[in-house]
Amino acid sequence: VEGTLPRIRTAYKNIDFGKVRLAIEGMYFNALEPYVEVYISDSATGNPMDGSWAQGTLVSVSKTRIVADFDVTQLPAKENAYNAFVLNLDSGLWGRIQAPSPRLSVRTFSGSISAFQPTTGTLFWENYYDIPSRITGTGLDACIDVGIYRDGTEYRDIEYTVVDPGRIDVNLNLIDCTSGTWELRVYITPTYYLKTNFQVSLGRAVILEPQRAYMYAISIDRRRQDSTSYTTDYEYEYYSWGEWRVHRAEAIRSSRYTTRLARFTVRGKGFPVSGTTTLRVWHSDQWSAEGNFATRTDRSRKFVYLVSDWWAMPNLEGYCGISVRRTGDTTNPPDSYPGRWVLVEP
Repeated sequence: VEGTLPRIRTAYKNIDFGKVRLAIEGMYFNALEPYVEVYISDSATGNPMDGSWAQGTLVSVSKTRIVADFDVTQLPAKENAYNAFVLNLDSGLWGRIQAPSPRLSVRTFSGSISAFQPTTGTLFWENYYDIPSRITGTGLDACIDVGIYRDGTEYRDIEYTVVDPGRIDVNLNLIDCTSGTWELRVYITPTYYLKTNFQVSLGRAVILEPQRAYMYAISIDRRRQDSTSYTTDYEYEYYSWGEWRVHRAEAIRSSRYTTRLARFTVRGKGFPVSGTTTLRVWHSDQWSAEGNFATRTDRSRKFVYLVSDWWAMPNLEGYCGISVRRTGDTTNPPDSYPGRWVLVEP
């Protein structure tokens, strides 16, 4: 009611770094227009200007509820020292939250990152993903987001779990992250973050293990050709549902008179962002096809893969092998598997 002293029953707080949003509930707030001003102050009188104060920015006003945002970065850090005040501009009367309602605290933020490292033997390798990692430090429970940054590129799609003030567990995705120095960012507000550097290196190229149905590691696009036309179909390597039997991707072997072609798609990790990966497919020691291929990626779906040329299949049958190695890698051995695909009768 206009001209009546506002009565504040309670105030609810939701604190961000440097920011406070208060929901103030009571009576006699003017809902027709925002004829009120709101403050938080450590004043012991009915006037907030008698102490250290900050004025709020109104978000919404009704007769019984006010929502307002406050910037408390200039207020002295004090525990249980601040009250909410409402000024009715029409009457000039103040309302102040009364004891035993809890007073508000303003605290100085203190946080730091002491380390960021993998929790398994896998290093931070280019085009690897699902890397279990850990951030340690102080004040980390204030985290609202985690990102990684380098040379104008920032990824804010990092999976993380805040464990306690000293620890954040991270499932790191380094797809499309070139080797070099990256910056880890732990966001405390949308614009303020703690940071530390970490190194991304060129690592070993590997092929994924056989996956569940349709989450294939190896697929073969095969062409069955005659003298006038060809048809195309696809074969996938995958674990059968409900058992551990592996279905091997099938390439059609050439006959005496007809050449059959196959193109391999291979999913893995560590295929370089720049440069190529050597993909080799073979049948025992009698035949092999080999080539260097650029990496293709889909960061959101966590796909890192190669697509080979069309290769002519031999007139053989049985299980065949496959291997990958980053072109020019003289440190790591090839990642090789026998029996990951098979040649079959047309």
